[in-house]
Amino acid sequence: MNSELKGLILIITAASLWGISGTVAKFLFNGEAVSPLALVQIRLFLSAVLLGLYLLITHPDSLRIKWSDLCYFAILGVFGMAMVQFTYLYTVSQANVAVAVFLQYLSPAIVAVYAVVFRWEKLGWNRAMALTLALGGSVLILTGSGLGTVVISCRGLISGLASAFFAAFYTLYAQKGAKKFGAWTTLTYSLGFGAFFWLLVAPPSLDQFGEYTTGDLLFFLYIAIFATIVPFGLYFKGLTYLHATKAIITSTLEPVMAAITAYLILGETMAPQQMLGGVLIVCAVIILATAQREAVSPLEQVAEPRKISGSTT
Repeated sequence: MNSELKGLILIITAASLWGISGTVAKFLFNGEAVSPLALVQIRLFLSAVLLGLYLLITHPDSLRIKWSDLCYFAILGVFGMAMVQFTYLYTVSQANVAVAVFLQYLSPAIVAVYAVVFRWEKLGWNRAMALTLALGGSVLILTGSGLGTVVISCRGLISGLASAFFAAFYTLYAQKGAKKFGAWTTLTYSLGFGAFFWLLVAPPSLDQFGEYTTGDLLFFLYIAIFATIVPFGLYFKGLTYLHATKAIITSTLEPVMAAITAYLILGETMAPQQMLGGVLIVCAVIILATAQREAVSPLEQVAEPRKISGSTT
């Protein structure tokens, strides 16, 4: 098996796991015992602990940071990881899984706007076309079968758009950490501070855990491991075989997998108009990824992880 094929398999697997995670979360929400906030708290806490323990055993040096770096990780953890996870999962609870994923996929377009407005980078026809497609795709997804109707609640719309903005912030702000500390270190501390934030703002009660079934607990473990740690690991490993541009394009399988699994497991469907909107958003991401290197630097820089000493990830 050649290196490129290995990379494609790794990235496809990662994107599939991320896509399936939204369906798993919606399944839990339908049971009414688990709220979006509770799932965010559990997901961030378990992921941070498990990943932290793994790095402590395998690469302890990767967890060493200066006290002066804590402020950076706190900002990234709160306004990046914590807010991204909550707004995304809240949107999943308010709308179809595929709609929630496609809305968050607007984040590359937001990154492109930021690069043009604040970094004085050229708009170019690539970005102009991508932004037009992203905007048009969003309108089609949100209006369902007719332009006179909206298929998502006001709260769901606000949280969905917020998830895209917070994801864009995480993408941009994580660049510094990924370059200085490495991808795994940045991910671990952002998860940790994100978990600490939600546990501090809304401390869970012990009675709350008594309402969860054994099945719920297994799903929590699944989301922490197979929707967070494993896909990130596969994605970072895939980047050692593939150029970041190809990785970004391949990862657009995520919303497709989300739509398929939501249909098969939850019976959720999308109108033809919404499917077209999703295709337009995916096309926008692909255009941004295949543009000139200088035009997609914000996306590629955050995607390329630094190696942890002795590791290929």
